[in-house]
Amino acid sequence: MGDDEDYRRFLAIQYRARQPVEAWLAQNAESALTPPPQCPALAADLAELGAPVPEGDASFAAPEGSDLGVAWVLAGSSLGNRTLLKQRRKAGLDGPTRFLSCSAMPDFFRHLLATMNRAHAPAQSDAAVAGARAVFSLFEREAAHALAEDAR
Repeated sequence: MGDDEDYRRFLAIQYRARQPVEAWLAQNAESALTPPPQCPALAADLAELGAPVPEGDASFAAPEGSDLGVAWVLAGSSLGNRTLLKQRRKAGLDGPTRFLSCSAMPDFFRHLLATMNRAHAPAQSDAAVAGARAVFSLFEREAAHALAEDAR
């Protein structure tokens, strides 16, 4: 996040990973477990930075019934976004912050916490963990892909 190029790379990775996850949630999760889409904000921020919206070939699949864990990863990342926004501002970095400053995702996360705090059968908890791991794995692959492209 130290400069606009690093920030652009971060936003592109976020877009490439989130786009297939958001699509999966839209098709597989009940509406109460579907976080607000973040890809439009990411695309707008990238455009303002003069960067294209990344074309992605990433695919995403998670086990049936894992939508709670999938949603938790996307929504929970909004807490880190607030920290990153504060760091950018403290460093005097301006620029687009639609993604980092979105208030809809923290609101959704608070709602999601209530759902997560309810009792769940062990199989439901296992499925949620599997879904969360699938999302983390996709983000790791996309970050590695971006770093490999930068090394070329």
